[in-house]
Amino acid sequence: MTAKIDNPPGWLAEAGKRLWTSTIHDYRLDESQRELLGVGCKLADRLAECREHLRNEMPVVVDRFGQEKLSPWAVLELQTSGQLSRLLGRLLAGVSRRVAGDAAAADEFFGGPQAGADLYD
Repeated sequence: MTAKIDNPPGWLAEAGKRLWTSTIHDYRLDESQRELLGVGCKLADRLAECREHLRNEMPVVVDRFGQEKLSPWAVLELQTSGQLSRLLGRLLAGVSRRVAGDAAAADEFFGGPQAGADLYD
């Protein structure tokens, strides 16, 4: 039996949909984890938007006093990438990873989702 792969929410843009699809395909997430994944996907969309703006603009701008500083898009990119990294790190810590996208077959092959857990007790 093949595990059900959820489609990404319609409100996500391309980057968010890619992150959703690959994460849902590779990890077993419960409903609350999927909610957090949605937030992470929205961050991925914002990060892609920032990077698109930075392709067309300089990451450093000159302020009204003649001083160079990071552009607002560069600041937002740095903040968003940090938020996304922290969120995904916390979300996926300890989450079971699927093998070849088929959780049931992987569980059967390895003897269940907790097989081998007693090796580290």
